[in-house]
Amino acid sequence: GMVDQPVVVKVAPQLADENMAKQYPLRILLAEDNVVNQKVAILMLGKLGYKAEIANNGLEAVDMVKERVNSGRGAFDVVLMDVHMPELNGEEATRRIRNELPVHYQPYIIALTADALDANRERFLANGMDAYISKPIHIEDLTKGLVGFQQNVVKVETPVRVQPEESGDVLNKETIDRWMKVMGSGSIFSGIISIYLNDATSLLHDLDVAVKEKDWKRLHQAAHTLKSSSANFGATQLAGQLAQIEQIAAAMTPDMYNPDLPVMVSRTRRLYTEASQKLRELQETLAENEMDGNDEESGDASDASHGHSGVTSPLRPRD
Repeated sequence: GMVDQPVVVKVAPQLADENMAKQYPLRILLAEDNVVNQKVAILMLGKLGYKAEIANNGLEAVDMVKERVNSGRGAFDVVLMDVHMPELNGEEATRRIRNELPVHYQPYIIALTADALDANRERFLANGMDAYISKPIHIEDLTKGLVGFQQNVVKVETPVRVQPEESGDVLNKETIDRWMKVMGSGSIFSGIISIYLNDATSLLHDLDVAVKEKDWKRLHQAAHTLKSSSANFGATQLAGQLAQIEQIAAAMTPDMYNPDLPVMVSRTRRLYTEASQKLRELQETLAENEMDGNDEESGDASDASHGHSGVTSPLRPRD
C-alpha cells in the first residue's frame, strides 16, 4: 500500500528561525572544552530555539549520554562533539558511546572540527560519527547538521554559505557583519568578547612560558585553544599565526627546539593587541547601540553623567 509520507518541516536558517525547535524538537548535548566556543554554540542554538546541555570534555560526554538513558529522561537525539578535547577526545568518546549504549538509544553524533581535511572526514565517519561541522561554526551549517538527524522530515532552505573574502583587516568585516545579523542582542555578544579577552591574557602567558620551558604539549594546547577562540571573531591573521605555532608544536619532541618560535609568539602578541583593540571598540559600539535602543529604560541620571555606566564599559574587571 501507500507509505505515509513524512510531514516536511520547512526551516529558513538565514533568519535564524526560532520556530525550528518548535517544529523539530531535539534533545542536544554539546561536548566542547573551550568556553568561548561553548558560548558561541549555545548562542547559535538559542537562535534556532534550542537549549543544550554542556559536557566540558569527552569523559563527561560519555557519562551524560549514559546518565540520560538510565534516568529515563529520554536519550539525547544529537551530540555536537568537539574532536579535540582533553580527558577523552571526541573520537574516543564517540567510540565508547557506540560500544556501550543499546542501538535504539544511540544519538546522532556531529563532529565539530577545525581540521576540515578530507582524510579526517573519512576518519570521523569511520569512527562512528554521523556528520561533521567545520569550526568556527556558522548558523547555516549548524542548521543543516541538526537536520541530518531526520533528513526525511525536515527540508532546509539554506542559503549557500559564502567563504568570507580574505582581507587584510584585523577582524574580517564579513564575519562581524554575520555576527550582527545573528545576534539580536549585543550584550550577549559583548559578554562573549569579554570572556575571550580574559582567556587570551592567560593563554598568551602560557605561550611564553611554554617556549621558555620547552613544554611543547602546553604550547600546542594554548595555541590550539587561542586559535579556535580567535577564529570565531574573524581574527584570521592571528588565528593563522597560532595555527602555525600549533603545527610546529605538534611535531616537536622534548629534545627539539625551533628558534622561530619566540619570534612567532611575539608576532602573536602583536596581532592579538590589534585584534583586542578592535574587539573593545566593537564592545563600545554594541553598548552605544543598546543604549540607543533602551532610551526609556536608562533613566538613571547618575550613570548618564559618567559617560558610560559599569555595564557598558568594555573593560570589565577580571572576575
